[in-house]
Amino acid sequence: MSWDDVDNKLKKGVDAGFVSCSESYEKAYIKKTIQEAFGKKFSSDAIDRAIESCCDSVKGNRPRDKFLACMKEKLGS
Repeated sequence: MSWDDVDNKLKKGVDAGFVSCSESYEKAYIKKTIQEAFGKKFSSDAIDRAIESCCDSVKGNRPRDKFLACMKEKLGS
């Protein structure tokens, strides 16, 4: 899988165009999707730190595409 696969999977949900950092289930879903896509390439802690960092740096409604771009940058892929 790739980042495009992650993006496609996240598009299927409600409010698929945005990421809600206030919803723990949504952050857990993003983490699970990244883990499925990349296996052990990124540690659980690294993914958690990237999610929290992107929640802090991507402001407003957090468009999914901007959030995923931030995740790619933070995880160095």
